Amino acid sequence: MTNVPFGKRVFRVACTAAIALAVVSCGGGESPSAAAEPAPVTPVGSAVEPAAVTSVPPPFYPADLRRAPVFKRLNEIRSRAGVGLLTQRPAIDGVAQEHTFYLMVNGEDGSAETPGKVGYSRPTSDSRIRNSDYSDLLESAEVTAALPFVNEAPSLFVGVDLLNLLMGSPYHRNIMLRAEYADVGLGVYDRSSTTRLTIDFARTQASTQGAPDTPLIIWPPDKSNGIPNSMFSGSLRPIPENNGAPAGYAASVQVSRNFWMLDVTRFEIRESATGVLVDTKLLSFATDPQLNTTGGDHAFAAALPKAPLAKNTAYTVTFEGTRTSVHGGIASPVSKTWSFTTGANDFF
Repeated sequence: MTNVPFGKRVFRVACTAAIALAVVSCGGGESPSAAAEPAPVTPVGSAVEPAAVTSVPPPFYPADLRRAPVFKRLNEIRSRAGVGLLTQRPAIDGVAQEHTFYLMVNGEDGSAETPGKVGYSRPTSDSRIRNSDYSDLLESAEVTAALPFVNEAPSLFVGVDLLNLLMGSPYHRNIMLRAEYADVGLGVYDRSSTTRLTIDFARTQASTQGAPDTPLIIWPPDKSNGIPNSMFSGSLRPIPENNGAPAGYAASVQVSRNFWMLDVTRFEIRESATGVLVDTKLLSFATDPQLNTTGGDHAFAAALPKAPLAKNTAYTVTFEGTRTSVHGGIASPVSKTWSFTTGANDFF
């Protein structure tokens, strides 16, 4: 089986403590509210989907060695999902780092900043990027997460733990696997035995990518193992009826949203050995208010188990639906069946 490096190194904090203390949020565009993500899509000028970038320069983070592993892991994830790699942009690094500092010193969460507070720059991630040396911004989005650490100093790989934690939340995963983004900046900051990671994604008209060779962008990858059994929901809770109880790790499908809309006919997860159907909630444009309001996102869907998956267990995912060009055209059927195996860890 193909190995995805979840759970290879145990982060030394109890999962219950991580859930109690960790905070996750996302935001983008000009909206100061996490609930307002995703921002409306700004399409590219052509109906021809551009190629995915397959090679980028290595990152350069001389002042903080923890950001380089995050950059590497993020591009590993995108490569496994079949979308283009991201290029490090120092201007966006500066935006992400300054916002991470702002959140930590003010004890806040999310993408908004309030004038007059320590470290204030601009009110939204989009406005902060536009005010930087990054030119011709067309669209941006931001995700951020924090975790406690129990040793005297945080691990070199704490940022990777935070990245993997974010991938367990379907709304954040949606942003992180969007095919169109081409550029990225990272921020990492420690305060009061907590480390926070902020990731800012951006694209220009010229740098916008596509995924023409990947009709369906899936996660977890086919035949992957060591997948966490639970989801971390963060500030946007896709199963409010759980009343805070943990849900299982989601299987998700998305398409390049500059070019396609995705609709779901069937989306299920079963235990591979027994065929037992997992009780899931469907997140899609047709069913989920986070996806079908405030700009909308008609390119993403997830099957979210209502309870944690069993550990060290193989699962089979089946998706059936339609993919429709945003530039006009009839819906075409798309389908995918794949498998993954959980590991021994709960969240990352």
